[in-house]
Amino acid sequence: MSDLAANWDSKAQDWDQQVGEYGDTNRRLHSDPLVWRWLGDVKLKQVLDVGCGTGYFCRQLVRKGARVTGVDISSEMIRLAGQRAAECELGMALQVDDAAELSTQPERHFDKLICNYVLMDMPDLDSAVFHFYRVLKPGGQAVVVITHPCFPLGLGEEHAPGQMSFHWPFPYLEEKEIQEAPWGHFKTPFHWYHRPLSRYWEAFHEAGFQIINFAEPCGQIPGDDAESQSWNARARSRPNSTIFLLQR
Repeated sequence: MSDLAANWDSKAQDWDQQVGEYGDTNRRLHSDPLVWRWLGDVKLKQVLDVGCGTGYFCRQLVRKGARVTGVDISSEMIRLAGQRAAECELGMALQVDDAAELSTQPERHFDKLICNYVLMDMPDLDSAVFHFYRVLKPGGQAVVVITHPCFPLGLGEEHAPGQMSFHWPFPYLEEKEIQEAPWGHFKTPFHWYHRPLSRYWEAFHEAGFQIINFAEPCGQIPGDDAESQSWNARARSRPNSTIFLLQR
């Protein structure tokens, strides 16, 4: 078992708690609404969820009529995804596979691909993107979500009344592996890779993708109370994610 697989195996139960049935607050409010808009009609489409975790997005895809395959490097994540799918009586194919290889997946098979907050955790970005391109049908589209590399959560955040700024402990343009301490209810560290935003554009172009669209989503909580206004101001100060719409 690779270190990457073992690390995510150790987080599987905590991750299942984090995302639940419909995703955590960040996904539900910020990124998922745009992901669904860009995926479009998935009914009867072959859709691959790369790095599916415990399968919350796979289950929603099946409910919308998609023919879903979910892959994850963590066998424990896949086990939990299968358990949750069975509990909901939802049919899907779930396989243990490395996103940098997709060795279980045939060429030119999928109409759509979703990769939801995964690429920043991948040591080999270029190999993963190459295989995204390989498994899509000509004209097929991929929606790729990453944490925003300009505003990494928790890294060098500085707060003052009504303000937020960031202090980088290393040059922004430097690619660097990061180990982050456990947060919230998680019990083991996180490992991810800082890359400048331009590095992702480069990888997509090199693989052959057209970049159809790009966004920095920022949802807002309705309400005029102080807590909602504070939350919304923070969300506007730093987008949590970036989303790419790619086409083969």
